Amino acid sequence: MNSQTTKDIGYLILRLGLGILTARHGWPMLVGGAEKWESVGSFASAIGITFYPVVWGFVAAAAEVVGGICVAVGFLFRPACILITATLIGALTYKLQDASTFGYWIEYAEMATAFFAMFLMGPGRFSLSVSMNK
Repeated sequence: MNSQTTKDIGYLILRLGLGILTARHGWPMLVGGAEKWESVGSFASAIGITFYPVVWGFVAAAAEVVGGICVAVGFLFRPACILITATLIGALTYKLQDASTFGYWIEYAEMATAFFAMFLMGPGRFSLSVSMNK
């Protein structure tokens, strides 16, 4: 196996792992209904958006589920990565308001970093976005 193939397999593993895990994380929020969406949408208050928390919660949950699936298969990869990154930055900003320990918010920072890096790298060779990649 050459080094480019190894890198492409690494991107595939990263894409599948983070995409599936993100979709799985968002699923309970998405199917939780308006009460859950309002709870999740409260993160927007950290960046000064205090109206329609139900809408923002639904958007965040949908970004995680649909975006996670898109990342996993490599379809609309970069838009999905940037939407997930934005959602994670919003959640991170919210978590930092009450953060008394490093462990309270670190996972959001790590995931935002990973999705932004994937946005920059692209989906790799083994994806449905191959033709858009060139």
